[in-house]
Amino acid sequence: MGEWVLKVGKAEAPTLIKYAGCNAYLMKTTEMMSLQAEKVSPVHGSDFTLVDYDADGEEKILAAILFRFSPEASYEACQSHVRAIG
Repeated sequence: MGEWVLKVGKAEAPTLIKYAGCNAYLMKTTEMMSLQAEKVSPVHGSDFTLVDYDADGEEKILAAILFRFSPEASYEACQSHVRAIG
């Protein structure tokens, strides 16, 4: 059955079948990253730990939203406006 599906797929959608097969790079990368992941020390006692954050993150998100609706304005202008009303 699998061979038939492959044969029909090659006839109907050859590009899809070409990229749906095994990819040696992805297989090797997955293997190598899995080996490296085993070497990372586990964290105990918490589901997560905040290791970094952007203090201006909320401003940047609001500026990006405003920028989306301001076709004539630059992102910098939107960011200045958000800071001014902040």
